[in-house]
Amino acid sequence: MMPFIDLANETGCHIMLLHHTGKADGEGGDAVIDSEGYFGSVDTLLILKEENGIRNIHSIQRVGEELPRTILTHDKETNLVDCRDDGLTIDEKTVLDTIDALGGEPKQDDVLKRAGIKRANGIGVLKRLEQRGTILRFGKPMQIRQIAGADNA
Repeated sequence: MMPFIDLANETGCHIMLLHHTGKADGEGGDAVIDSEGYFGSVDTLLILKEENGIRNIHSIQRVGEELPRTILTHDKETNLVDCRDDGLTIDEKTVLDTIDALGGEPKQDDVLKRAGIKRANGIGVLKRLEQRGTILRFGKPMQIRQIAGADNA
């Protein structure tokens, strides 16, 4: 990796390396083969993954805001790849589906646990949904209410 790092430092250029993940079910940086050598040397790791037939992309950042898991669509006619039309990330869709499944006004921590989303990431997901007017968070312990008529896609 050092020759690439030296080149970037000397020229100020951006270098993007493409590498495949292992066949094991590693997550995040652990999915990259020789993860210590590669993931430990980069500022941004972009992960393109297929889950249950749905392609998504997200990032892990050394510095800066991470790109949340975002659904990608492929137009077979134009061969272009784009973000999902409704703009919901996979985590946002999962949270909304989980709220529906739990019914009522579930506790925030129960929603995140059942959705399988780590609390640190889940709080950001909930804040984004609240900012779009899709949910309302209230009370102690924090509960969630879906807003009727909101465009939940």
